[in-house]
Amino acid sequence: MAPTIDPSNRISADRPALRSIAGAAQRRGQTPLAPLTRGEHGASSITAGTLRSVIAASDALRLRPAACADNPAETVRAAHALAELLRRFQATSRQCVREWLHDPQPTVWLVEAASGRIVGTMSEPTVTGSAVDAGVQGTLADEQPLHGLRERHAKAGVGVPVILAQRAPPQVGAMRPSPSDVLSRTAVVGIERGFDTRIRSIRIRLHDPDERVQVRLHGREHPLAADHTAAVAHMLGRERRLFAGAPSISDSLVHPAREGFTPLTPMRPGQTPLVLIEGAGLSPLMMAQVANAVVGDAALRARYQVWLYRYPMTAPLFLSAGRLRADLGRFYAALAAQSDRPAQSNAVFVAQGPGALLARSLLLDATSAIWNAVFTGPAATLQLPALERRVLERLLCWRPCGHVARVIAVGTPGNLAALTAGVGERAVQSLLQQPLRLRAALASIHERACGMLQAPSPGTGAPRHAEPLHQAVHAGAVAADRALLARLAEADPPSGASLYQPGSATVPAARLTRVADGSPLGPQVMRQLLDWLGQFETVTSL
Repeated sequence: MAPTIDPSNRISADRPALRSIAGAAQRRGQTPLAPLTRGEHGASSITAGTLRSVIAASDALRLRPAACADNPAETVRAAHALAELLRRFQATSRQCVREWLHDPQPTVWLVEAASGRIVGTMSEPTVTGSAVDAGVQGTLADEQPLHGLRERHAKAGVGVPVILAQRAPPQVGAMRPSPSDVLSRTAVVGIERGFDTRIRSIRIRLHDPDERVQVRLHGREHPLAADHTAAVAHMLGRERRLFAGAPSISDSLVHPAREGFTPLTPMRPGQTPLVLIEGAGLSPLMMAQVANAVVGDAALRARYQVWLYRYPMTAPLFLSAGRLRADLGRFYAALAAQSDRPAQSNAVFVAQGPGALLARSLLLDATSAIWNAVFTGPAATLQLPALERRVLERLLCWRPCGHVARVIAVGTPGNLAALTAGVGERAVQSLLQQPLRLRAALASIHERACGMLQAPSPGTGAPRHAEPLHQAVHAGAVAADRALLARLAEADPPSGASLYQPGSATVPAARLTRVADGSPLGPQVMRQLLDWLGQFETVTSL
């Protein structure tokens, strides 16, 4: 019995077919089939022509000629015919998924095969146990711009790789965006027949290509298509839009709302954070090549989740190093809040240029070195309120960080002294851009401790400031940066790859590995880098 138009202007199909589909949906815990009015079926995001085409391609694939074992020529022709039918089915499936992504909430359609008219729709679990909600925006993976990534790591097969992301990513904050905001999936269009062969049930299922490598289609197993680069490119595009220009100077010790960590790959339970720190500070593109290379390797993709850390290049080195320590602590606190695991793996850092110095500073005990370069006496002799003491200790007194498993330094600057050029003026400019509360705290510290400040060392440059506070900040920033660079030079390993012992029980045998100075992230360095990442042991945070 063909579908008819009832007096209430609803499209109805034969009742056995509807009962069959509705009963199967109820057993799977899906929402009931929702009948549509005659006018509503045209409002579906998938057009009748597309539905008709994908049904025809599926029927042709289901009725493909069988191969003849006794006739090799027939076997070859059957193989070519199967490949052509799969190509046609893939093309129609891609168009079907492309139109579905405009409104991804319904995932099952009851369709009249001859006309492509939709009789009813329903939703079933597709993404992490729940239906795709209205806040998700989907994109075909092959339509995702690469934003400068050199390679696309993809695998051919059945299904249409897609990227699912929240339409409105969170504002710049503790994690921007959240690592669970972007998912890489493969959409597979399945067509089933009911009691009436003129009615088809079309279902779109989303599969995780890292958890499933094959899909069954009309009684035959086929490899599942995948595109791992698209998710990295999507996150990279978000990062470039959020920070189109160079980052401004800000003190996250007082304003922790702006963190420097941005995910470049989706999160999976149990992964080790791989943190990339750039050296140029203007574009995340160079270090994002590392993220793309990691997702291109199945073992590394399962082991690491890649993050990009950005820091203000115009701030003094010791301020950026202190900020990185504070940011890393908050980063692990945020990871613990999003994970059921009681402990997270310690992070592996890959850093370039000045960023390599910041990463290496996480393994140093620079408490006395930096403090003694600024003050003549110990911190205990200063009588300061709690807020002022906390600000001063976070600026000048920090110990080895307990969340670091390994640091890979790529292209460490050869002339460390050149990094102190203009540091005094930059420190004063940074001070002037801070909130009033921080400036008042530093003014109070200067008033109470000005008698304990070290005299400016030769070669610091004459500050062009009349206020005593600005003169003290100018001299203190130069002294602190020089002390940090000297401490880094002392801890520099003599060989290209050596064990670095930070001298603290809170950091178990952290390693520092170096690549030759000035080496870009070219193919040879990238291969060596990926080889190291595959060999590193996993260390769990305490």
